Amino acid sequence: MTSPTAACTFGRHFRRALWPLAIVLALAAPHPALAGDDQQPTPSAASQEPGRARSFEISIGGEILTSQSLGSTTATLTSNSQPGTPYNYFVVTGTRATAPAFRGRIGYRLTPMLSIEGGLVVSRANVQGNVSADTESVAPLTVTERLTQYFVDLSALVHLRQAAFAGGAGVPFLEAGGGYLRQLHEGNLATNTGQIYHFGGGVTYMFSTRSSSRLTGLGIRADGRVYVPRKSYSFGSSQQLFAAVGASLLLAF
Repeated sequence: MTSPTAACTFGRHFRRALWPLAIVLALAAPHPALAGDDQQPTPSAASQEPGRARSFEISIGGEILTSQSLGSTTATLTSNSQPGTPYNYFVVTGTRATAPAFRGRIGYRLTPMLSIEGGLVVSRANVQGNVSADTESVAPLTVTERLTQYFVDLSALVHLRQAAFAGGAGVPFLEAGGGYLRQLHEGNLATNTGQIYHFGGGVTYMFSTRSSSRLTGLGIRADGRVYVPRKSYSFGSSQQLFAAVGASLLLAF
C-alpha cells in the first residue's frame, strides 16, 4: 500500500503538471448565452466536428512498456595487497521486465492541427537483479522485486490532416513531451523521483460523429512512444531508453 507521504507527493506533482492545461480549458470555455437573447446563431455541423479548434478529447486505454535494461554495477572491496586499488567482489545487472500500463489523457485543440495534452501512465513490473562473477565462485543468483511507476506528463501533438484517410476519419499525428516520474519499490522501502521525456506518433480514427451532440465523436487511438527517463532507478549511471505501444478509446467533445 502506498504511504500517505508518497500519495501526497504524487498528488502535488500531478496538480502542478496539469495546471497549464486547466487554465487553457477555463479560458477557452464558451460563455453561456444571455437570458432573452434569441439572436444567437445555431452552430453549423462543420463547426461541431471532432478535432475543431477549442475542443477537447479524452482517451482511456492501455499500453505495453517494453523491457528496459537498468545497467550494471560492480560491488568492490578495498584490496589488502594493493592499497587504493578496489577488489571486485561481484557484478549485478538489472532488467525491468515487459509490463502492461494504464493510460489516461486529456487533450485540448488549439487549432485543428495543433493540440496540447496532459496524461497519466501507471504501471507495475518485475525488476530483476542478476548477480554474477562472484569471487567466491557462488552460482549466479537472480533477485526479483515489484516496481510501481507513475508518469505524469504534458505533450504537444501535431495532427497531420493533410495525410488523413478514410474520408477524413483517420488522421496520423506526431507528439513529443515530458513530465514527472515517480517510482515506488516493493513495500515502499525506497522511492525514486525523476523526469520522463517521450516522442512518437500514431493515428486516430473516428468511427462515429455526432454534430448535434455534446459528444461529437467516438473513436480509437493507436500510438507508439520512445521514453527517455532521467534520474530513474538503475543499477548504473546511464539512463536506458525503452518504448511503448498502446491503444485507447477516444472521446471528442
